[in-house]
Amino acid sequence: MVIANPLLNFVVRGFQALFGIVVLGISVSLIRGHHVGSLPASLGFSAFVGGVTILGAAFGVAALFFSFLDGMVGLIIDAVVALINAAGGIVSAS
Repeated sequence: MVIANPLLNFVVRGFQALFGIVVLGISVSLIRGHHVGSLPASLGFSAFVGGVTILGAAFGVAALFFSFLDGMVGLIIDAVVALINAAGGIVSAS
């Protein structure tokens, strides 16, 4: 996501990182607390989604400092993170 204002970019990426940390933390605590039966695949995928979201936020902040992450590369990273998050929401809801 290309945002003209650097402060707004930090705020958006901060919220993205916060939500990724929450998803990763809840997923890991559910994985560690699961003792009966086999582990559902959706828990592992949710942890993966949280990790990818945190990495996407880090790349978004790094785009302010490295010009090669701006433009098309940043747009592709944001699109991949958005698709993985949408897939994670669909898998977790079903």
